[in-house]
Amino acid sequence: MIAAPLRVAIVGRRGASALAGLRAAGATVTVVCDADPETVQRIGELAGVGAGGRLSRFADVLASDVDAVVVSTPMHLHASQSIAALEAGKHVLSEVTAAVTLEECRALAQVATAAARAGLVYMMGENCCYARENVLVREMVWRGTFGEVYYAEGEYLHDVKHLHHTADGGPTWRHVWQVGVNGCTYGTHSLGPAMQWMDAARGADAAPDPITSVSCHGAGRHTDPEHVMEDTVMMLCKLASGRLVGVRLDMLSNRPDCVNRYVLQGTAGAYESGRTEGDAGRLWCVESGARGWRSAGEFEDILPAWYRHMEGEGRSSGHSGADFATAWDFVRACRGMVSVPIGVREAVTWTAAGLLSQRSIALGGVPLAVPPFEAFLAEHAWGGLGEVGASRAGAGRGQLVMRLRAAASVEPEGWPLPAGYDIRPAAMDDAEGLARCLSVVFASGWDARRVYLQLLGCRDVSATSVVTHAGTVVATASVITLPATFPDAWCLHLVAAMPEHRGQHLGGAVSLAAMKRAQELQPRDFVLQTDDERSSAIATYLRLGFQPEYRRPGDAERWASVLAALLQVRMRGVEGGTG
Repeated sequence: MIAAPLRVAIVGRRGASALAGLRAAGATVTVVCDADPETVQRIGELAGVGAGGRLSRFADVLASDVDAVVVSTPMHLHASQSIAALEAGKHVLSEVTAAVTLEECRALAQVATAAARAGLVYMMGENCCYARENVLVREMVWRGTFGEVYYAEGEYLHDVKHLHHTADGGPTWRHVWQVGVNGCTYGTHSLGPAMQWMDAARGADAAPDPITSVSCHGAGRHTDPEHVMEDTVMMLCKLASGRLVGVRLDMLSNRPDCVNRYVLQGTAGAYESGRTEGDAGRLWCVESGARGWRSAGEFEDILPAWYRHMEGEGRSSGHSGADFATAWDFVRACRGMVSVPIGVREAVTWTAAGLLSQRSIALGGVPLAVPPFEAFLAEHAWGGLGEVGASRAGAGRGQLVMRLRAAASVEPEGWPLPAGYDIRPAAMDDAEGLARCLSVVFASGWDARRVYLQLLGCRDVSATSVVTHAGTVVATASVITLPATFPDAWCLHLVAAMPEHRGQHLGGAVSLAAMKRAQELQPRDFVLQTDDERSSAIATYLRLGFQPEYRRPGDAERWASVLAALLQVRMRGVEGGTG
């Protein structure tokens, strides 16, 4: 019996590069989607998709009868669109990086892992893992050609300043997500092949060699100071085995491109890729008996048979055949012919390394621990996971959770503000004031750009309200959606009041205002996460109607201790005549 062709939707302009590989593997592209009509028409014509399959809305892709979705949109959409497609019962091939926050990494890990149990494939399309020489080197590592490998490095040196602005001078997504953040924001092209080599060195059946810590330094802003990112950043990844992987990223310096360059060192051999496009890499290994370097091309017969068969259309497709091979392997994985080559474990951990590099560089290059993949699957396994609900004192045991049922009344007027204070929805002009307030309360290095990315411009934040005094933001609260953690509820988020204005009950008032706005969008429960020692905040949440929720072993004892402490505070107030 011949299997029915895999029906695929291509979403985003980069997906056109997957066409040849999809076709060669027997898949059929039946839907193309992009917000730009010209892109839809161009890819639709290339793929032979009729007018009925040319879409402009991602929601219509999810409602279609396709079996798989190629997510090739701007990088800040990858996680949310991949999650939505998996939840709609579609296989997913996602462009890099897998996500742009650690919270997205956690959500993706949870959804993709659950989807895999239902037979769905999530694969990150890191095409550099399919570059011809990278596949050759991986095969040689498996064979032990390089002896014990202990160091690898990758470089992505690509001057793309011309892609940072639209024709009218506005910022593109690259301006915001690639060079609008300092750190190794786009490192999987370098990290992916190096990590595959390190894992290959452990043998086919051995467990992966995970990254356990990351540090990052920058060379300063010289070429284009408009951007937050430094011209060159260097990320160092320490693996559990003690091996080291270095990643250099530079998308700003004035220089000819040397887009991808790689190095591998072992006890019995070494590899260095060419410096410019078209240059062959070179190899040296003890077993060859040669005293000097040899061209990597001399070892072509070591390439696996499946890769050597990709001639003609395959080798002439995008990135010298790497795009072809990525798409071809994805289809084979969807059909169960091979295990998923770059699954959610690799996608999340490689992406998380780059995200943590952004914290490291902000802290002067200090090494930061990278959680094991299993931590992303657990609700509270690592308190530093993501900006949302990040616990400080109680990180090791997770935060306490409180819930307010949807049926409860959410009326801001029931919590009046003192004279001289005003409450309203946050505006873009409030970014600086919000940054000051959040930095004082959470000590997390907030600035106006971070406020925009994680609050005012974040698609997951449904409402942000502020309290002002003499025109200055003095308190704030937001409501966010966390579908992987709390699929049935809004989450009260980043409640903060400046210390000099505490005692005015601003936190309660601004929380109610944000909650009211969210409830108008959709009546749902509210949840929040808090630390045991935040007794004043917990007292406010209790007054708002939130109740403790017991989600983990030990929560009952923790809540008993917290509530007992609150009762003692209240009793002291009564005894002192203030209750």
